[in-house]
Amino acid sequence: MSFELIANNYGKSRVRLLRVTRSGAQHEIKDISVDIRFEGDFDAVHTKGDNSKVLPTDTMKNTVYALAAQHPVGEIEHFGTGLVSHFLANNAQVTAVTVSISEHHWSRIPADIGKSRKNDSLSRNRRSPGHENCRLRL
Repeated sequence: MSFELIANNYGKSRVRLLRVTRSGAQHEIKDISVDIRFEGDFDAVHTKGDNSKVLPTDTMKNTVYALAAQHPVGEIEHFGTGLVSHFLANNAQVTAVTVSISEHHWSRIPADIGKSRKNDSLSRNRRSPGHENCRLRL
Protein backbone atom coordinates (compact mmCIF):
# COMPACT_ATOMS: atom_id res chain seq x y z
CA MET A 1 0.00 0.00 0.00
CA SER A 2 1.34 3.44 -0.89
CA PHE A 3 0.38 6.84 0.39
CA GLU A 4 1.15 10.47 -0.30
CA LEU A 5 1.84 12.93 2.48
CA ILE A 6 0.26 16.16 1.29
CA ALA A 7 0.81 18.57 4.17
CA ASN A 8 1.88 18.37 7.77
CA ASN A 9 2.49 20.72 10.65
CA TYR A 10 2.99 20.64 14.38
CA GLY A 11 3.40 23.04 17.25
CA LYS A 12 2.77 24.08 20.80
CA SER A 13 -0.51 25.49 22.08
CA ARG A 14 -1.41 27.59 25.09
CA VAL A 15 1.98 28.84 26.21
CA ARG A 16 0.91 31.11 29.07
CA LEU A 17 2.91 34.19 29.90
CA LEU A 18 2.05 36.49 32.78
CA ARG A 19 4.15 39.54 33.50
CA VAL A 20 3.65 41.81 36.50
CA THR A 21 5.10 45.31 36.14
CA ARG A 22 5.68 46.82 39.56
CA SER A 23 5.81 50.57 39.25
CA GLY A 24 4.62 52.74 42.08
CA ALA A 25 1.52 51.93 44.07
CA GLN A 26 -0.32 50.08 41.28
CA HIS A 27 0.96 46.99 39.54
CA GLU A 28 0.07 46.25 35.92
CA ILE A 29 -0.48 42.76 34.56
CA LYS A 30 0.14 41.49 31.02
CA ASP A 31 -1.45 38.08 30.48
CA ILE A 32 -1.00 36.41 27.09
CA SER A 33 -1.42 32.96 25.59
CA VAL A 34 0.72 31.95 22.60
CA ASP A 35 0.12 29.20 20.02
CA ILE A 36 2.94 28.24 17.63
CA ARG A 37 2.58 26.16 14.47
CA PHE A 38 5.45 25.04 12.18
CA GLU A 39 5.21 23.91 8.57
CA GLY A 40 8.17 22.56 6.64
CA ASP A 41 10.33 19.60 5.78
CA PHE A 42 8.99 17.09 8.30
CA ASP A 43 8.07 14.24 5.94
CA ALA A 44 10.73 11.93 7.41
CA VAL A 45 8.98 12.08 10.77
CA HIS A 46 5.94 10.36 9.29
CA THR A 47 7.55 8.16 6.64
CA LYS A 48 10.77 7.03 8.38
CA GLY A 49 10.28 7.81 12.07
CA ASP A 50 13.18 10.30 11.92
CA ASN A 51 12.65 13.17 14.37
CA SER A 52 16.02 14.87 13.76
CA LYS A 53 14.44 17.94 12.12
CA VAL A 54 11.77 18.40 14.78
CA LEU A 55 12.17 21.21 17.28
CA PRO A 56 10.70 19.90 20.54
CA THR A 57 7.55 21.66 21.68
CA ASP A 58 9.10 22.34 25.09
CA THR A 59 11.84 24.24 23.26
CA MET A 60 9.14 26.32 21.56
CA LYS A 61 7.63 27.08 24.97
CA ASN A 62 11.00 27.95 26.50
CA THR A 63 11.79 30.21 23.52
CA VAL A 64 8.64 32.22 24.24
CA TYR A 65 9.77 32.63 27.86
CA ALA A 66 13.36 33.48 26.92
CA LEU A 67 12.40 36.13 24.34
CA ALA A 68 9.89 37.64 26.76
CA ALA A 69 12.61 37.86 29.41
CA GLN A 70 15.04 39.54 26.99
CA HIS A 71 12.61 42.13 25.65
CA PRO A 72 9.45 43.66 27.11
CA VAL A 73 6.42 42.06 25.47
CA GLY A 74 4.70 45.38 24.69
CA GLU A 75 2.31 45.09 21.76
CA ILE A 76 1.44 41.48 21.02
CA GLU A 77 1.91 42.01 17.27
CA HIS A 78 5.55 43.04 17.77
CA PHE A 79 6.21 40.17 20.13
CA GLY A 80 4.66 37.72 17.65
CA THR A 81 6.76 39.11 14.80
CA GLY A 82 9.88 38.60 16.90
CA LEU A 83 8.92 34.99 17.61
CA VAL A 84 8.25 34.23 13.94
CA SER A 85 11.55 35.83 12.88
CA HIS A 86 13.48 33.91 15.54
CA PHE A 87 12.01 30.53 14.59
CA LEU A 88 12.53 31.06 10.84
CA ALA A 89 16.11 32.31 11.26
CA ASN A 90 17.17 29.38 13.45
CA ASN A 91 15.38 26.41 11.84
CA ALA A 92 16.21 25.86 8.17
CA GLN A 93 13.70 23.00 7.88
CA VAL A 94 10.81 25.35 8.78
CA THR A 95 9.17 27.02 5.78
CA ALA A 96 6.30 28.77 7.56
CA VAL A 97 5.50 29.73 11.14
CA THR A 98 2.09 30.72 12.42
CA VAL A 99 1.94 32.46 15.79
CA SER A 100 -1.41 33.25 17.38
CA ILE A 101 -1.46 35.40 20.51
CA SER A 102 -4.38 36.25 22.78
CA GLU A 103 -4.03 38.98 25.38
CA HIS A 104 -6.38 38.82 28.34
CA HIS A 105 -7.09 42.09 30.11
CA TRP A 106 -7.37 42.40 33.87
CA SER A 107 -9.66 44.86 35.58
CA ARG A 108 -9.46 46.45 39.00
CA ILE A 109 -11.88 45.47 41.74
CA PRO A 110 -12.29 48.08 44.49
CA ALA A 111 -10.92 46.60 47.71
CA ASP A 112 -12.96 48.95 49.87
CA ILE A 113 -15.23 51.77 48.78
CA GLY A 114 -13.85 55.09 49.92
CA LYS A 115 -10.23 53.98 50.15
CA SER A 116 -7.53 54.95 47.71
CA ARG A 117 -7.53 53.15 44.35
CA LYS A 118 -3.95 52.06 45.01
CA ASN A 119 -5.30 49.36 47.34
CA ASP A 120 -7.53 47.81 44.68
CA SER A 121 -7.10 44.21 43.61
CA LEU A 122 -6.77 42.93 40.07
CA SER A 123 -9.01 40.30 38.59
CA ARG A 124 -9.12 38.67 35.18
CA ASN A 125 -12.51 39.31 33.69
CA ARG A 126 -13.22 36.66 31.08
CA ARG A 127 -16.48 38.29 30.01
CA SER A 128 -15.11 41.78 29.45
CA PRO A 129 -14.40 43.06 25.96
CA GLY A 130 -10.78 43.44 27.05
CA HIS A 131 -9.44 40.60 24.94
CA GLU A 132 -7.13 41.11 21.97
CA ASN A 133 -5.95 38.61 19.39
CA CYS A 134 -3.36 38.60 16.65
CA ARG A 135 -2.29 35.94 14.19
CA LEU A 136 0.92 36.11 12.18
CA ARG A 137 2.03 33.74 9.44
CA LEU A 138 5.31 34.02 7.54
